[in-house]
Amino acid sequence: MPECYEVKRIANYLIDHQLLGDTISCFEFKNRGERILKNTRPDLFTSRVTNQSITDIQTKAKYTFIQLTHDVLELHYRFTGIPHIMGAPYHDRLYSIFSLPIESKTPNAHCRFELTTPNLTVQYIDTRCLSAM
Repeated sequence: MPECYEVKRIANYLIDHQLLGDTISCFEFKNRGERILKNTRPDLFTSRVTNQSITDIQTKAKYTFIQLTHDVLELHYRFTGIPHIMGAPYHDRLYSIFSLPIESKTPNAHCRFELTTPNLTVQYIDTRCLSAM
């Protein structure tokens, strides 16, 4: 499970790669990833967040809050989840999360959702689909 400092490092990773200010052009659940969604239907969720801009990213405890123009995405990684920007390695940001299949031969097998902006693609990797949003 990511600890508080790791959650903060992941938020900084997203910020450092210029996710702030981008607009969500597409949000798609993959590999039954809609199971991590709580309190709303997947079709309503995707239509609501599409075309909203990302205005801020903050953390509190083990939660990441992605502020959109009109809504907030709340992510709890649980034991096995982590956002990954395609083409942007973690390098020295994470030292204790070694079991994630980011560099495996089949990384898309564990992708639960993909958030696309005009500049970036963020895949949410969760090997056991235990995360909550």
